[in-house]
Amino acid sequence: MEAAVPQQSPAQTQGATSFSPSAHLDLAITLTLYSWPSLTLAVESSWGGPTSKSKRDWFCGAIAELFSTHPETDAQDLEDVLIQVMTDEFDVVVDLSLIHISEPTRLLSIS
Repeated sequence: MEAAVPQQSPAQTQGATSFSPSAHLDLAITLTLYSWPSLTLAVESSWGGPTSKSKRDWFCGAIAELFSTHPETDAQDLEDVLIQVMTDEFDVVVDLSLIHISEPTRLLSIS
C-alpha cells in the first residue's frame, strides 16, 4: 500500500519559492561577483588583507545598494564602482573590457 502524499496547492508551492525582485537582484549580484575570477583570486590570495571575504560580501551589498538607491545606474557608473572598489579594497587593477552588461535577466556576463 502506497503512502498518501499530501498535495500542495499552487499558491502554497509558489509562495514557498517566490522572492521579491529586489531579492532576485541581490542574488544575481552576489552570484556574479562570487564567480568573477579577478575578485575570487583577490579574496583567495587575501589581497584585501585578512578581511578579504568580508570585503567581498560588503562589495556585493554595495553594488545592490547602488542599484536600489540609484536605479538610473548605467554601465559606466557600474564600471567606475567596480574599478574603484577593486583598486581601493583589494589593490587590484582589472581589465574591465572583459565585463559586459548584458540583458536584464543576466546582470553581468563576465568572460
